[in-house]
Amino acid sequence: MLLLLGARKDLLVTRSGCSTPGGTPDPFPGYDINLSTLQPAPAAQTADLVNSQWKAVDLGGSGKLEAGDCELAEQLRDQLLPAFTTRNVQIQTSCVPHQLAAGGVKMSVEVLAVANGK
Repeated sequence: MLLLLGARKDLLVTRSGCSTPGGTPDPFPGYDINLSTLQPAPAAQTADLVNSQWKAVDLGGSGKLEAGDCELAEQLRDQLLPAFTTRNVQIQTSCVPHQLAAGGVKMSVEVLAVANGK
């Protein structure tokens, strides 16, 4: 999903805390994510500019976010999307802990992306 949103391909995702030393599940597993994204340049900056355009990204269904990913969609919206330049964020969920979301998860967004995929 991070690549779909326009993160550079050299991103680094490291999981942490999947199990405790005793072999039991960790109640707070997580990920460390190091990525680069496009940000609008200040008006006075002319060096290192990249041609960009708005790109529509649909993250719901079709092997992406599914009915069991309701909390993941909320975390993506709240914790990862702020790292990207976005507009028109649309998310439709009805999260109930430990249950599939009725009607699945619908999430779409427009992100600032490199023009022509370069």
